[in-house]
Amino acid sequence: VDMAYGMTKSFEDVKAKDIAQIRKRLYNYFGQAEYFRRRNASKPITPKEQEFIRGVFADFGYQIAFDKAILQLNLVMNY
Repeated sequence: VDMAYGMTKSFEDVKAKDIAQIRKRLYNYFGQAEYFRRRNASKPITPKEQEFIRGVFADFGYQIAFDKAILQLNLVMNY
C-alpha cells in the first residue's frame, strides 16, 4: 500500500480562480482540520484519499504530486 505524505505544493500551479473551489471540496471531504493534517504530512494520505484528491484536481484540469510516498507492508504472522 502506497501511503502519501504531504501536499504542501499542491496549489502552486493552480489558477487563483480555482483555488477556493478546490479547497472547498477538500474541506467538505476531510473537514478543515483533517485536510491540514494531511497537507502538512502530520497524517498519511491513504490510497482511497489520494484517488479522491487526484480526482478533485483533475476535475479542474490539474495534476497533483504528493510530497512523498512510502510503501507500507501489512504483514500477518501466523504462529
